[in-house]
Amino acid sequence: MDHQPLNHSTAAKAAEHAHRFVLTLSCEDRPGIVASVTTELAGTGANIAESNQFWDRQTNRFFMRIAFTTPEAIVKDDIERSLKPSIDRFDMKTTLVDQSKKPKIIIMVSKFDHALLHLIYQIKVGWLDA
Repeated sequence: MDHQPLNHSTAAKAAEHAHRFVLTLSCEDRPGIVASVTTELAGTGANIAESNQFWDRQTNRFFMRIAFTTPEAIVKDDIERSLKPSIDRFDMKTTLVDQSKKPKIIIMVSKFDHALLHLIYQIKVGWLDA
């Protein structure tokens, strides 16, 4: 089988067509949470770009945030379906955000237009993804 090395332009093209997600979760702390979630994500072909976790000793709650990409064919429903066994097993509260969907924002300004113009400029140049 012929394998071509992944060059930067191939990797960039793959990244352009990947979906970007952020998963946040919380549950009672116990062993196996990270392994369970990351194994399910790997099973969908997800690539974890960032992961942060925290254990609150006073409440014994575990919190985690994972940013990851998936192949173009994988959609939010696929990820939710694959994570369901982990969610049920650990009684997790989760939020899964598809970052490819631009968030809607409400802009409220005073009678001076400089703040509104600055926000519009940020959207135009790509600094504010909304």
